[in-house]
Amino acid sequence: ACDGFNRFDATISGSGTGALRAGLELSSSALYVVSGTRVVKLNAAGSPTLIAGKTATVTITIASPAVVTWTAHGLAAGAAFVPTTTGALPTGLVAGTTYYVIGTPTTDTFQVSATAGGSAVNTSGTQSGTHTGTAGSGTITSTGLVTMARNRKEANADIGIVSSTGNFYILNNDTLVDYTGLITTIESTGVLTSIAAIDGYFVLFFDNGEFFITSIDDGDTIDPLDFAKAESNPDGGLRVVVRGRDLLLFGPKSVEGYIDT
Repeated sequence: ACDGFNRFDATISGSGTGALRAGLELSSSALYVVSGTRVVKLNAAGSPTLIAGKTATVTITIASPAVVTWTAHGLAAGAAFVPTTTGALPTGLVAGTTYYVIGTPTTDTFQVSATAGGSAVNTSGTQSGTHTGTAGSGTITSTGLVTMARNRKEANADIGIVSSTGNFYILNNDTLVDYTGLITTIESTGVLTSIAAIDGYFVLFFDNGEFFITSIDDGDTIDPLDFAKAESNPDGGLRVVVRGRDLLLFGPKSVEGYIDT
């Protein structure tokens, strides 16, 4: 169960898709909006800037397991990691392939797996050239509907983005990281439909009616046991919406509410 969230129920007649056409989120100094497959930052003067993915030069050990060194990477388990190189990567890693951060990363290092939450990659052979790591390309999968939400993290809040295909991204300090792998490790039967924020928590709502909450003001940390399910009228999940202190879970024919106490 989600600690501190108490349920109340409501029912509506008819049905609908609950679709949103676009997402936008306001920070203290800028407006962020998803346009097509890109996130755009508009400053106070209205000047647009395309948000890029997080990228840096990295080194990779030849070891079992391999260790990636990326100075002050800021990544958590479940983040996407795509290596490229000007030369050759060690055997066990393929340039341009998406891997996932696993375990408990240190400030500057982490291990990766070919699947979210899977076994660590082992490397062998030799390597050459300069390696680059990318944690998300800076684009949102699909040009469909998105939802966005912002927590209260200081000094730079996390902005969570959920695409129409159920992918999950976190925008922080003007870089976009793909955390879809994190979602697949906590929920294997449902598809992520939307995101909202309440009292510093991100709320992630799935089409099977389940919702998970992140750690407070920490959008990339989710306890797999910290979830609840719309169950008074279990008709699936379309959208999660916050109104004041109320968390509203919309299904095709019902609304179930929770209050953070």
